[in-house]
Amino acid sequence: MMSRYRIKKIVVTQIEKHPLGIVTLKDIIKFLIADKTDRDLDEIPISEVMTRNLITAYKNSTVTECAKTVATNNISSLVIEEDDNNNLAGIITATDFANFFSENCIGFVFVKDYMSQSLFAISLKEKVSTAAQIMSEKKCLDLLLLTQIIKKS
Repeated sequence: MMSRYRIKKIVVTQIEKHPLGIVTLKDIIKFLIADKTDRDLDEIPISEVMTRNLITAYKNSTVTECAKTVATNNISSLVIEEDDNNNLAGIITATDFANFFSENCIGFVFVKDYMSQSLFAISLKEKVSTAAQIMSEKKCLDLLLLTQIIKKS
């Protein structure tokens, strides 16, 4: 489903659409790196891969409140619940926040005031397994690939 619909996360629900957890692309990669069994993807239950401790908000929360929750908890999305019955109402993602702020906060601040300055880098010669290991250990989503400039003499 994630590949077909080009999405990075799926909310796991129970009867009545009550959210129980979330499965992200990051969860799947982390699980596959750690899993020492020889199982195929179609043999692994979602319950083994999903993040269970959901951080949620209600659909009448403000975008600013949700953005602060996402930033404070170092997550990329929030599962949104109905106010009255805690049933799934939707999800707000980093892309949704970017769209909101790009439309509503034009010219307020500069990138330098909010950009992350600490990053993790890896050599272009390293293996994907090394990148995955670093990303898992450091809990980062992106790596900057460094290249060496070879001057021809």
